[in-house]
Amino acid sequence: MSPETHTPPRIGDIAPDFELPDSQGVPQKLADLVAAGPRIFIFYRGHW
Repeated sequence: MSPETHTPPRIGDIAPDFELPDSQGVPQKLADLVAAGPRIFIFYRGHW
C-alpha cells in the first residue's frame, strides 16, 4: 500500500488481525489476545 492511498486508523476502527512476536519472541495473534478481553497496543517506530 502506498502512502498516497493509506489513511491512518480512526478512533473506533476495527484493527485487522495480525501476528507479531512478543518481548520474548513468542508469536501472538491479535484475535487470541482480544478474545481474553480488551487490549491497548502501542507501536514504536524506529530503533531504541
